[in-house]
This record gives sequence, structure tokens and C-alpha cells, in this order.
Amino acid sequence: GDGGADGWIGGALPGPDTRLPRPTTGRLAATGRTALADVRVTRRKRLPPYALRDDEIPGALADELVRMHRGVTSRRVGGAKAPVRVTTANNYLEVAEGLLGWYCRCKLGGWDGATPPQDPTLLKTYPANAPEDLSLRDVFPSSDAEGAALAIEYLQWLDEKRGVLP
Repeated sequence: GDGGADGWIGGALPGPDTRLPRPTTGRLAATGRTALADVRVTRRKRLPPYALRDDEIPGALADELVRMHRGVTSRRVGGAKAPVRVTTANNYLEVAEGLLGWYCRCKLGGWDGATPPQDPTLLKTYPANAPEDLSLRDVFPSSDAEGAALAIEYLQWLDEKRGVLP
């Protein structure tokens, strides 16, 4: 027969100090790998940031953004639209900061959005120089189709200059 005196047919047993092979799939395998978010899969260089930073947002606009966030996340009496989740509202804020940053740095400031600044005093990007009275109304002047013209221009800029497909 195949087996030894004890009937075991599985081959030589590992010694007491032998390590198991690392798992390649499943939850335990993920602990040994680099997080996918940290892996760059393209050769494209990182472009300078353009979104408005918190310290560049004028007070009145900051209040407006807080009201927008509260407006989309809270229930209203007789409201037809259901509130969105906080994470969704946070995404709205991120998009608004990107749109407003593009508006200040590129549309008003003349930066192309891709060339890093040569001036060493500038922190990785061009100054926003956001007007004190900057408002969401500057980028969405009305709720009709014409009011979306700047947003559409921003999306085209994202595609052409930043290589981001909306």
C-alpha cells in the first residue's frame, strides 16, 4: 500500500518551524499588500492643485457652503427632494471648491491649470485671490441653461487641460 504504518498518505509533514505560504486572496492577503489608492497606475505627472483651500474661502462664501450642505442633508416639511447622505453632501462641497478654484485661478486669474508656478514663494499652485464677495452665484448666475455655461466650461477644462473625464 501507499500509506505508512499509521495509514497517512499525505506525504511528508512540515517541520515544527515551517511557515505557511502567505495567502494571495482574501482579507488576510490584503494586509501584506500596498493599498491600491497608493499605487499610481499611469505615467501622468501630478498636476498642481486648483481647488479653493479652506484658508482661501472668504467668510460669506464659507457661510453659503455651510447653508448648501445643511440644505441638501436636512429634511424639509413637505419637501419633495429627499435629503442626501453627509458623504454625498461632502462630495458636493469638493466639487464646488474645485469649480470655484478653477473660476478664481484660471477664469479670473489667467492660469492654464497645468503649468506649475515658477515663483518659489507660491505653494505648489497659483494664488486664488478670491474676491471677498465670491459666491456660488458667480458660477451659477441663474437656474436656466445659460446659468450652467461656466460649469460646462469647467468640465471641458477638466477634460482638456487636466485629462479628467467627467
